[in-house]
Amino acid sequence: MSPATEAQMLRFAQALDNLARRHGLSNLRVAPDGQLIADVAKARTLLDIARFEIEAQAVLKARVSVISSRAELASLVDSRPLVASSAA
Repeated sequence: MSPATEAQMLRFAQALDNLARRHGLSNLRVAPDGQLIADVAKARTLLDIARFEIEAQAVLKARVSVISSRAELASLVDSRPLVASSAA
């Protein structure tokens, strides 16, 4: 499975945001190579992130991975807010 493109993520921004909220993720930011940076609620675990990734991949038909905004890597990755496009 190929990584999700920024265009795919923007097209499905509303669906991704809804999925994220169900799994305790918020403030999604698009990063390269199918990555999303997200704030993870304190009570959530890696299982919540994994479930989000699986569901997001089913929607996008492409690979998605999440980096917690608390991870040091998140500050090193170029990202911008996930905002719904008019095509969605």
